[in-house]
Amino acid sequence: MQRTQALLSLIFIFVCGSTASAQVMSVSDLRDVSPTAEYYADLKSLVDYGIVGNDLIVAREDTLPPSKEPIGSMFYPETKVTNRQLVFLFDGSLSYLKDVIDNFKLPDGLDPAAKYAMMQDLRKSINRKPLSKLILYTTKDVVGLKMTFEEAFALASLVDRHKLGADVLNADGVYDRFRRLSEKEISNILGNALLVKPTCVKTRCSIGNLQLNYRNATVTRGRLVRILNKYLEVHIEKLNTIINRK
Repeated sequence: MQRTQALLSLIFIFVCGSTASAQVMSVSDLRDVSPTAEYYADLKSLVDYGIVGNDLIVAREDTLPPSKEPIGSMFYPETKVTNRQLVFLFDGSLSYLKDVIDNFKLPDGLDPAAKYAMMQDLRKSINRKPLSKLILYTTKDVVGLKMTFEEAFALASLVDRHKLGADVLNADGVYDRFRRLSEKEISNILGNALLVKPTCVKTRCSIGNLQLNYRNATVTRGRLVRILNKYLEVHIEKLNTIINRK
């Protein structure tokens, strides 16, 4: 229990002291988000983690008609998720978890071999093999990407840092920034990256306490933050299991 609390405390300290480029804000700054919304707690977690922020740049433009509200004042929970929004949030999530793991202070009392083994297991908790068989070595291999795109830096991070950039491409290797993703596609991407499998009974699957709806051909932003945060919660619990093992 003490080690679990230590990890969660580290997460809080890291996030609050982070200098990431995501906009620093509180969920209360988002004028279109109600505390009674079913996704509120999940969104608050992602805002606190510093994951939600840069995605608001493209979310404003993805509304129909495009919004003229100041960036950072609206979340647009009913706007459909586009590939470029997912790129920001996916990269932000992986970067957050990677930095937490890299900055984790290993428990006292472990010998060097045990510390090394534990750190290796923590790092291996984030996958580096894409779902598809496409292999990207550099952003130059991404067809359809322009470095003038707002999400270009985040996509470059997915390709170069996390080796998972292929997961946001079409089957032919083309990057379509306005493609809308199904709930199953998003679930598969997150599950592959975090090495977390949903719990499935017959045709009904869930992640944590959230039932997944694979019939959803498109996903709203409000729905996405619920799915994303549940995957992160399950992944963090897996990290706690590694830390608490004897």
